[in-house]
Amino acid sequence: MSIREELANTTVAFTSAEEKIVQVLLADYPMSGLGTATRLARRAGVSDPSVTRLMSKLGYVGFADFQARLLTEVESRLHSPLLMMEAKRP
Repeated sequence: MSIREELANTTVAFTSAEEKIVQVLLADYPMSGLGTATRLARRAGVSDPSVTRLMSKLGYVGFADFQARLLTEVESRLHSPLLMMEAKRP
């Protein structure tokens, strides 16, 4: 399951600040999660610690752990055989 699907389908109860972060992540997925935690917090209009707390609540060690998983997900999509075949089509 992708991070996007996990965020959209989670049963975790979020605070209002955490909900704002989730909405920013979903609205510009995956790009919104590839910047800094400070940038994500600013886009959501919340504090930096709110981003850290959300990542912990979602089961990540921190924002860097979340980003590592997100990058792995993006890389696997880029190297998907189907996408590679479609890219070679004229």
